[in-house]
Amino acid sequence: MKKRKLSLLFSKSDPAEMSTNNSHFYLAVLHTLGFTQRNLRDISPESAEEYFRMFDTSALLQDGFSMERAQSIVDKRTDTIVEVVERILGEFNIQFAHINDEIYPSLLRVLPDAPTILYFR
Repeated sequence: MKKRKLSLLFSKSDPAEMSTNNSHFYLAVLHTLGFTQRNLRDISPESAEEYFRMFDTSALLQDGFSMERAQSIVDKRTDTIVEVVERILGEFNIQFAHINDEIYPSLLRVLPDAPTILYFR
């Protein structure tokens, strides 16, 4: 029953909005690389792709990542990871919403540790 209620919350979503052309897609890529939901709060959906293309180890260190974690994230950042995320999201029909999106559940949004991006099918 809970799954059904959750899916009703997203019934207004347009799958076309969830494409790789959508800036939100790069938040999912960053999440895959190892950014936590809390890390993602500091990155706007509009700047996510640019952030993905531009960050380096020193920028991640300044953002509070440990050297080991920063290096791991930088090492995993490739065009291949973008393709893998795109394939998995498409293959499993996974969509997502940013905390500031209209389709994000309003009751969840007010929680102090609400997820920055919410995945759903």
